Amino acid sequence: MNSSRDMPFQTRATQVAAFLRARIKSGEWGDAIPAERVLATQIGTSRTTLRLALDLLQQEGVVLVRSRQGTTVKEADSRGGRGRRMALRSRSVGLFLPVEMDHLFQRTILWIDECRRILYSRQIGLQVYQKKFRSDGAKNRAFRKLVRESRHDCWLISWSNSNASMKQWCEESNVPALVIGARHAGCGLPHVMVDHQASGHHAAAQMIRMGHRHLAMLMDREGKLGDMECSAAFLETARAHDGVVAEVIHHNGTTDGVCHLVDRLVERAEKPSAWLIADPLCYLTVHTRLMQRGVRIPDDISLVCRDEDAWLASCMPEPSRYVFDSRQLAKQVARMAERIASGASLAGMESHILPEFVAGATLRDRRKG
Repeated sequence: MNSSRDMPFQTRATQVAAFLRARIKSGEWGDAIPAERVLATQIGTSRTTLRLALDLLQQEGVVLVRSRQGTTVKEADSRGGRGRRMALRSRSVGLFLPVEMDHLFQRTILWIDECRRILYSRQIGLQVYQKKFRSDGAKNRAFRKLVRESRHDCWLISWSNSNASMKQWCEESNVPALVIGARHAGCGLPHVMVDHQASGHHAAAQMIRMGHRHLAMLMDREGKLGDMECSAAFLETARAHDGVVAEVIHHNGTTDGVCHLVDRLVERAEKPSAWLIADPLCYLTVHTRLMQRGVRIPDDISLVCRDEDAWLASCMPEPSRYVFDSRQLAKQVARMAERIASGASLAGMESHILPEFVAGATLRDRRKG
């Protein structure tokens, strides 16, 4: 809730009350305010603070709080009754994001903010539901309950935090949903995805063209679907060339695990000369560990990062990497979400965002000696 930054001298309850007042005025919720637990999750505040905010609104005569019936909009009758308020209701989109905010990449935050801006310009609200869960089972149960309790005209399911059973349930329950990310086999939901498969093909071809004959891709052993598609494409392209050896090497996702993997690779007699790294944070660990070991980048080992984050451009030497336009992703997500929210069926539709290769300075051309 960005308004809290603009009102530093207000109490948190006052800030939440101002946010609720604006949403009520827009007519988004009709006559009935969402349940306290759902609303607290949406706003990102405690239920205690939420209740204080609702008390303020009740004192103002904006809402009526009843213990059993829930909270209703008290001023509805003066504005034309239920029919009028429902007519004022804007369409809305919900984004299910079961991950800690601190773990979001900047590019993810950027496309979400841009998508929100585009949808708002079309009188469509975007509500982000953010909470980390310990297991896929808990995540799926929470999502199903959220869908039942929160009315949205379209749901956005994040590529890196969804699973096949969640998508299958959406299909079977006729939940209007759009997946941002790779498609699980047999899933008929519409998708918008960054084409990591194309990055895998291109990275292998680029390394081979520059004279590398032993290639490796480093990725988390619990890789996401996009990572697996990328690694399959990487191997496919490499194996199509005689005399080229390629391998996919997994780490456990921890800094120590990545460092241990780098140590093992550096100590090999026959080590890969070009490494494709699936994640920016992993790239940073690999880069700095190689420097600690006295390995020269790219003279001894070349590195390419499969994903982008803003701080990569500040690394020295500048990483060779793949970037995608977060604004283009946001536009396509907003366009398809608007169509779904309007009742269109986009079953099976796919939209691909093609990454662009930034040459940087960490992929050495070995043909030049």
